[in-house]
Amino acid sequence: MQWGARGTEMTRANDATGEIGVAVAKYVFSHANWLFRDQPLQDYGIDAQVEPKENGIPTGQLIGLQIKTGKSFFKHEQDESFTFYGEPKHLNYWTNHCLPVFIILHHPDTKLTIWQKVETRFITLTDAGWKIEIPKANLLNGDAMSFFKAGVARDPSSFMRSSLALDYPMMLAIHAHNTFMKVLQFNHKSLNMRGAFFYFGNPDNSDPDIKVERWLPFSDIHDYMARRFPWLEYNHIRELADPTGAIEGEEHILEVRLNHVGLAFLNLEEFFENGPTPKEYELPYRESDVMDDEEMDEWGYRHGVDED
Repeated sequence: MQWGARGTEMTRANDATGEIGVAVAKYVFSHANWLFRDQPLQDYGIDAQVEPKENGIPTGQLIGLQIKTGKSFFKHEQDESFTFYGEPKHLNYWTNHCLPVFIILHHPDTKLTIWQKVETRFITLTDAGWKIEIPKANLLNGDAMSFFKAGVARDPSSFMRSSLALDYPMMLAIHAHNTFMKVLQFNHKSLNMRGAFFYFGNPDNSDPDIKVERWLPFSDIHDYMARRFPWLEYNHIRELADPTGAIEGEEHILEVRLNHVGLAFLNLEEFFENGPTPKEYELPYRESDVMDDEEMDEWGYRHGVDED
């Protein structure tokens, strides 16, 4: 997934050091036959998502990565590990959603790249937040892929929770704008649904605000929307067009907005991030229970005498 040039508020900061670690992780996962996609940097710190493939087909088993690059992340060194210190909001988000999240640390000088899965059993709470030990033996390489794959939940409901959590930044952006979507469907290709492009305000803008560059196999546009974007309500605003000019493809132009699933997920995320909000209103005391200032002073005096 990428955010277009017009979506500047959602674009990853131009941090050259941070991008080194992302590039290293992308190289390792891509050469292990995994899909690697950059994720817009949000407050909960998901930098990328990865997905294993079987026989060249994406499995839908998504994992979130938080990738940290810099010498400072290696200054808390133990005999067999490095200690990573995190913020409470990150931990709350990941554990509440059962999102499979791995932390990756990359040292720009030594090139050491190590990983650890975020799990309660590895975490120690601190006064300022939490910490987790990243073993020095957990090298990010092809041999580590079996551990990453084992860390993915196998049941469909967990897949859906992970997918919704990773789509959360996109939901926020779409909810804040009048949004249009273009999808290209090829008629005689196995991976027939080729990318989703979102435009804020006008579907005829030259550049999309959000690009989801992923080719997937679905029977038709309705199957694609139901399974890839189950949190979107949509309708066609134009007749189908053939942008290839060879009766090979169809371009769907849709107006989209969050449906009940998307709106419910936003509300749930707000609850996870901010916690419950107690109601505030005056309690309906019985009139006989209400005391004026003089009665309150007398009650306080008698209460003090009784205690003495």
